[in-house]
Amino acid sequence: MLEKRPICIVPGCGDHQKNLTSGFCAKHEFRSKRHGSIEQTRPDDWGSRDNHPLYASWNYHKRLKNGLDPEWFNDFWVFVSAVGERPGNYTLRKLDPKKPLGPNNWFWKDPIDNSDTKKYQQQWRKRNPEKSKHHNLKKQYGIGLEDYEKMAADQGGLCAICKQPEMTIDKDGAPRSMPVDHSHVTGKVRALLCTSCNRGLGFFKDSPELLIEAAKYLELHLKNNPCS
Repeated sequence: MLEKRPICIVPGCGDHQKNLTSGFCAKHEFRSKRHGSIEQTRPDDWGSRDNHPLYASWNYHKRLKNGLDPEWFNDFWVFVSAVGERPGNYTLRKLDPKKPLGPNNWFWKDPIDNSDTKKYQQQWRKRNPEKSKHHNLKKQYGIGLEDYEKMAADQGGLCAICKQPEMTIDKDGAPRSMPVDHSHVTGKVRALLCTSCNRGLGFFKDSPELLIEAAKYLELHLKNNPCS
């Protein structure tokens, strides 16, 4: 029976030994195996940190690659002192997403009402245009934003057919990104085309034969009536 076992060999413990070979109780046996030491390895503020309303946010950013500035990474209470109390349901964000969350790179972001899913998604896409484009490219064509940008650079920013830049504009008055042309049979991405050329291939059903016939038709009428 456990109560008949000797007391743990750690001075001042008072619990019965779990392992007669080591002489440790269950607690010190666990510490010894887990940490290689029988001393308490948790910081003195362990319980108060766990229960703090900002602990989950700090711990989340701490786990991310390049997530927290070393000053905040190493001291939870320095982090708490810097950001202060969370205002309502606001979330902690980076001013510069490419740098770690830290003393000069943070702000409280007001919560978004996601009761209207469509409105929430529109707001998210507006706030995260690059992520939105990346997700759309992945979903539709199986390529990422980096792949798209490399294709555009390789083509000099010009359409693979007419060798002209994209001329259409979006509702904000900015030039649209060139559409990705792909085979509707295999799904394989071919190149980037301007909107006009991309639509033209679609109207001709991606058929080389029809396009050749269309070219012959134009040549014939140009010969017969050069002014037409």
